[in-house]
Amino acid sequence: NLVVVAGSIDSLINRLIWTSAQDIEFCHEFLFTFHHFMTSADLFQRLIHHYKDKPQIKDIMTDVDRKEWQEYFLMQERTANFLSLWVDKFFWDFETSPGLLIRLTDWLNDEISDNELSPLNSVIKTIKNKILSYIPPQMRINPPEKLSDWCRIYNVFFCSYKVCHVIDWLVAHRGLDRLRALESLQAITPWNIHYFVYSSDPLRDCSDQEVNFIQLRTNKACPKPKVRMDLNSLANAGIINPFTFSTTSPSSVAKQLALIESAMFAAIRPPELLFTRWKSVNKKQSAPHVVAMIDWFNKVTRMVAHNVLIGETPKARANLISKFISLAEECKKLKNFNGLMEIATALQTPAIMRLRQTWSLVSSKDSNTLKDLLINTVDYTTHYVRYRSIIAKPKSTPIIPFLGLMLTDLSRLENVPSFKHAKIVNFSKMRQIASVLRLLTKQNYHAFAQNIALDASIQSALLCQPQISDEDLYQLSLTREALSASV
Repeated sequence: NLVVVAGSIDSLINRLIWTSAQDIEFCHEFLFTFHHFMTSADLFQRLIHHYKDKPQIKDIMTDVDRKEWQEYFLMQERTANFLSLWVDKFFWDFETSPGLLIRLTDWLNDEISDNELSPLNSVIKTIKNKILSYIPPQMRINPPEKLSDWCRIYNVFFCSYKVCHVIDWLVAHRGLDRLRALESLQAITPWNIHYFVYSSDPLRDCSDQEVNFIQLRTNKACPKPKVRMDLNSLANAGIINPFTFSTTSPSSVAKQLALIESAMFAAIRPPELLFTRWKSVNKKQSAPHVVAMIDWFNKVTRMVAHNVLIGETPKARANLISKFISLAEECKKLKNFNGLMEIATALQTPAIMRLRQTWSLVSSKDSNTLKDLLINTVDYTTHYVRYRSIIAKPKSTPIIPFLGLMLTDLSRLENVPSFKHAKIVNFSKMRQIASVLRLLTKQNYHAFAQNIALDASIQSALLCQPQISDEDLYQLSLTREALSASV
């Protein structure tokens, strides 16, 4: 039950692998935040040092010697458990540092070659399962036996090469046209496209067995990407029906909004949220999914305000406001707090708040509903106390958290020193950062896709709404109700 407040790097690592009972909570907190005080390579090297630092072998063993060896064997098991946790739950460290995975597997091969009963066998199993999870079942043909081959497969298709060069290889060696090659590649890894880097011949060093393992099906059954974000062509071709907020049920819109936002949240990797990377000069490279989520929040907020202002009469605008209040309610029911905040923010923008004639026609029931949502769920004046209490409670269903508050909390924490004083890590800060990141990673975002059917018409409308600036929104608001009418 002890809580680590601060400590040297060595003492923190000792707690990871040398304590009498491994503290899994502490292991998670450490893996979320260790980049604040050491690198992945440094952590790996220190773990190896402990693992190899065996007690002295003596001809006559005393009770003290036996206890020392017993503790050493327990440390080996805990190190294996920690490495398995690192690979299984924090694989993004290996995604961004592919050389780390090679170093780990080379070391595992050396250690296990001398001891078939080594606890490190569990780490190898975890690595294979993790790599296999990146490859669709229909692509898993003749998996290799050597661990090094597994890692090279991972490096080839998931982190080491640019898409264009993999496509070049598929065209040259598999006889595909470029469109089919791209579709095949997207079928394998639609979510990892941004992780590819340069190589002139991506499969040059692959064995025949490895090539067979990643053999792409080139017939008509070749799977295509499941997510198609550009739905304009469907609308233009008349394949999907026109959509308006006034004629579509708030429940249907809320479900599709939850589908979109759950997918966007699932794409965010915790390292994007460290060191306020979303504010950096190269934020689109270091925090692409966070930046995309911020842009999406602003887009939805302006979309809601714009659709209210489309109403030409105060009554039409009041009806649209009521629709969006109902939509916010539905977002809350689905536990999409990010969507709820988008709508609440839109209805509180100057362009909407100033519409005195319009708000006078909104029913008292809807006005009270909005007031209740603002006060009891997303009231920023109390530092979101009620919202924090809601998300802190154990839940059987996933939530979509409000990203803006997470970024605010992380920005505040990053201003706290990472070290108490020379070489003493401020682990209280690390624990608080980990608690924010865990809110992101513990959600089963795929549950939304499993429980909600995609509606192409609504998603097309949400994804392809025309964009309008805040200045233009305010000017449109002035045309709807002049200053004298709104004062």
